[in-house]
Amino acid sequence: MADLIDFEMVRHVRGYELVESGPKKAATGPATRLLAPRGPFLIPKGKAVETYRPLEGFPALFRELADLRKEPPAILKFANRFGLLSLPKESPRSIREDVSDWYELIDRMREAIEARERQEWWRLTSESALFGRADIRLVAPQGDAPARIKIVPWSLRSALWIQFATATAANARLKACEQCGKWFQHGTGTGRRKTARFCADACRKAWHLDHQEVAR
Repeated sequence: MADLIDFEMVRHVRGYELVESGPKKAATGPATRLLAPRGPFLIPKGKAVETYRPLEGFPALFRELADLRKEPPAILKFANRFGLLSLPKESPRSIREDVSDWYELIDRMREAIEARERQEWWRLTSESALFGRADIRLVAPQGDAPARIKIVPWSLRSALWIQFATATAANARLKACEQCGKWFQHGTGTGRRKTARFCADACRKAWHLDHQEVAR
């Protein structure tokens, strides 16, 4: 079901950086008070952007997100690779994103994954609004292939939730690669055997090479 999702976005070519934000002043009649500080924030380095398809090669990117440490450096590393949560293809070039929004998403994704593993369907179906906003498009037949639908998420946040939902609906079997740690699907129809330990042959060869060197 992964081919249902057709997601293309932009990310900033030079990546992102973390900036702190001090307390803000809020007017309260003749007096003022300080609001609690927020942040840190992710902001782009420069304005140049490039088109990117973050889900390609990552059939379980939502698991990569859920595994993140809730620390600004880990969030920054993920954003530099995959982009911002709320930056769709048509977004303005200037934006900032609060790291606390990432923490909240990580917590909710972990809860959803836990509910899936425990088959607590009532938890998932009662919060199905989490699964993100998207357009549904009809793709015309091509050759012998029939017409089909495509789900086009509005943002990376939506894409992650929709990827989780489609993997759950397909009862996809997921496993973390023993070499690189990337999550991959395995079993019938995935190209990886049920007993596979690695996401690709390159990782399998690298693992055996590493362990041969250790054994010497």
